[in-house]
Amino acid sequence: MLFKSTLLLPALLALGLATAVPGPEVEEDLVARGAEFGDNIAARGAEFGDNIAARDIEAEDLAARDRNPDCGRFASWNQRQRRCICRQPSFRYYDDGRICCQSDWFYDHRSHRCCRRQDWDFNRQRCR
Repeated sequence: MLFKSTLLLPALLALGLATAVPGPEVEEDLVARGAEFGDNIAARGAEFGDNIAARDIEAEDLAARDRNPDCGRFASWNQRQRRCICRQPSFRYYDDGRICCQSDWFYDHRSHRCCRRQDWDFNRQRCR
């Protein structure tokens, strides 16, 4: 009896009062407001002087502001050399994939992975 009165009844009442699915009038209201505010996100951003392309910050800009760029999981930023350095000493860092490959391996820029010398296609410059 205690379970029914203290836990079950309030839970059922709460489920009955809350509706997770909005009614059809809410959807019609959202459609009407879409035309009011404009559906073009870029136009809305320009309306407030927000340039989305200006938010893209280069690694050199971050370094100039004493912030560290994202080098990925396998590398870290070196302030003295002002570039990303692999954490393992015999590895080489590649910017476009933010990945470290062993020094004697090759990096495939198309598939963003490292290949051994015997798996590298020298004619096409990619992994086999």
